[in-house]
Amino acid sequence: MFLLVLSQLTGTVKGYVYGEDRSPLIGAVVIAYTLPDTQKAGGTYTDLKGYFEVTLKPGDYLLKVDFVGHEEKSLKVSVKADEVVDLGRIVLKQMAIEVQEVEVEAQAPKVTYEGEKKVIRFADEITSKGSSTLDALKNVPGVTVDNNDNVRIRNTSNITLLINGKPTVMQISEALRQIPASSVERIEIITNPGAKYEAEGRVIMNIVLKKHHDEGTAASLMGRIGTFNNYGVSGSIGINTRRLKFTIGGNYFVFARYMDSRTSTSTPSFEFTSEGVRFYRMKPYGVRSSLEYRITDNDVLTFEGNFGFWNFAMGWNGKYDSGRETDASVDIGGKRLSVFAGYTRNFLRNHTLDVSIYYGMRGGNENTVNYMRDADGNVVYGFKRISSGPSGRWRGKVDYTWQYSKHRKIEAGYQGDLWNSYDTTRYYTYSSGNFVQDGPTLTSRYRRTTHAGYFSYSNRLGNFSYSLGLRVERTERATYVEDSVYTFTSTDPFPSVHLSYNLNVSNQISLSYSRRVWHPRHWMINPFMRVIDEFTRQKGNPDLKPEYTHSFEASYQRIFGRRGYAGIEAFYKRTDNNIEYIPTYEGTNVLYTWLNAGYTTSSGIEVYANYHPWKLLTLNLSLDVYDHRVYLDSVTRSLTYDAKGSVTFGRGPIGLQLSGKYSGPRYVPGGVQRAMYTFDLGLRVPLSRSIFVIAQFNDFLGTGVREVEITGEDFRQVSSHRRKWPSLSLMVMYDYNNFRRFRKPTKERETSPEEEVPQF
Repeated sequence: MFLLVLSQLTGTVKGYVYGEDRSPLIGAVVIAYTLPDTQKAGGTYTDLKGYFEVTLKPGDYLLKVDFVGHEEKSLKVSVKADEVVDLGRIVLKQMAIEVQEVEVEAQAPKVTYEGEKKVIRFADEITSKGSSTLDALKNVPGVTVDNNDNVRIRNTSNITLLINGKPTVMQISEALRQIPASSVERIEIITNPGAKYEAEGRVIMNIVLKKHHDEGTAASLMGRIGTFNNYGVSGSIGINTRRLKFTIGGNYFVFARYMDSRTSTSTPSFEFTSEGVRFYRMKPYGVRSSLEYRITDNDVLTFEGNFGFWNFAMGWNGKYDSGRETDASVDIGGKRLSVFAGYTRNFLRNHTLDVSIYYGMRGGNENTVNYMRDADGNVVYGFKRISSGPSGRWRGKVDYTWQYSKHRKIEAGYQGDLWNSYDTTRYYTYSSGNFVQDGPTLTSRYRRTTHAGYFSYSNRLGNFSYSLGLRVERTERATYVEDSVYTFTSTDPFPSVHLSYNLNVSNQISLSYSRRVWHPRHWMINPFMRVIDEFTRQKGNPDLKPEYTHSFEASYQRIFGRRGYAGIEAFYKRTDNNIEYIPTYEGTNVLYTWLNAGYTTSSGIEVYANYHPWKLLTLNLSLDVYDHRVYLDSVTRSLTYDAKGSVTFGRGPIGLQLSGKYSGPRYVPGGVQRAMYTFDLGLRVPLSRSIFVIAQFNDFLGTGVREVEITGEDFRQVSSHRRKWPSLSLMVMYDYNNFRRFRKPTKERETSPEEEVPQF
């Protein structure tokens, strides 16, 4: 009853914003000010059809509509309770674009909440624009990227990566390394996904790339060079017509990292200390293409393809205190291919059907070599491992949406997935100057199928919005090893609830719950004994069960006009069948394996703030506090503090940015990682309206040292890794489009106000 009364105490102002060429203006800013005191009372952005809708209390308002490159328009409106004021079509006149900066009265904050999504926009951050998406994420609140490029969100690395809402065969760090941050429109971090999303992964990260909606052509080119053999180039070209959008591009990158490493290991049988240099190198290259064809205004076909090669290499050259030396290298890579085809049909005005199919394949050919030499340089131990085998995924998806009233929506659908991989492994030992195969060739095959159905209902009553959903998944897993078969089957429900309340245009509160799953990867299940080096072995566990997580979250955000914004998020997660990668001492070797080790709880608070005191100065600060507990034979607790901050000086295309990060001590499987901190510098200078130069100096104080201590029964290991200094990079970016020049009047088409747009 309270919510019903609340909805009757407000009115609605709606309309469409168009340019003089009769095309909708996407992302136009609409702000309502009270009269006569002109206090900001509400606001929003126009959607893909130029539509906007603002909920206001009864009264008189001044509505201002603005879009970059167009003259601002002001309208006076009167709002009554439970009334809809339809302003119809609002046309903004285009004005001449001058070289100097055009100042806009309101801009979207870097962090916004749109339903179940936390949306990140890099905006004009210098160190973000001149880097890869992976590097740019280092400055995002709640996201941690360590020295090994492992990404963690909400203190977990179990992340499902999507690009434009579609899966990818690439690993998360591999994909994010290849995507320039300048080509990213926004990043959607979904920590409590709704029923429409697959249940796999504790967190979903969706990278939405920039798209041009106007007619014309566009081209971009980026070149990057840095110290320690880092370089690369990427480019794309696209053409848009009223019916067709086509883009083709490619890239070639080399990402390398060299680290000074030191490790001390102690067991009852031996003790040793090793020092040397480790290197990691990633070399991805390939071509990508997308095609969108609008058959009619209600029928759209979409095709995407990505073909290329990936390569990852790492090595270790070190000396032991016994006088021995080791030389180890791993080289793994192969082809990668992904293909997507989709069809969207809008019918009966407010019904939508999406049908899609996806296939992804990733080859994997590994060559690992390890030598151990004595003080005189003689080889006393050596082994080689050669393995190969592709992995692939098929996905079919059907989604149905019924927007049966302005705010009420029903969604339902089906998704089927098939994951498979095939591996062969051969081991060789060093004998009399040659490598001789040791034992038979080992083969294994992995297959996992998932069938899922979902249903969700969402509605809005005044300033209160909610969404309820249920997803059910049936998973069957089989691992075939020689003459043995290891199987696992489960049928699981995954409910979700999302609630939000807008106190006013500047204050938003949200609550959510979801249940998630994370299935162990095939290499974690494979029971083969893998040789890592003379003293280290690795073995999979075919009895591993999936992790299941219950996740609760709450958030609050306050916007302070043009001065900035602030927010706080709190969460609690419980994970059953917790999977840990644990070292043990077995015989004369250290054995690493994966185990279901009890359950864990993770809770935390994330606080962030953006402050813009002057036109030339912007401050960003964030603090994350996480409490992680592992419940097994006893309780292991880890309280972690992460802090980030940046100071940006400049205006328009010219700027200097200083950013810093602090990572407090944290729990790692079997031990603890000690605190570390780094500082980065970034400088951006325009050479013309289309060409920019960005220089970066990462960890310019050389303080980024990762130190880890792992202890177990009869085992202790302490290691430290420091990235070689200096880490410098220079990037040149060229961005061209002639959309304004070739924009043509288009036939006026019917638009619908049914699509929801986020308020800010």
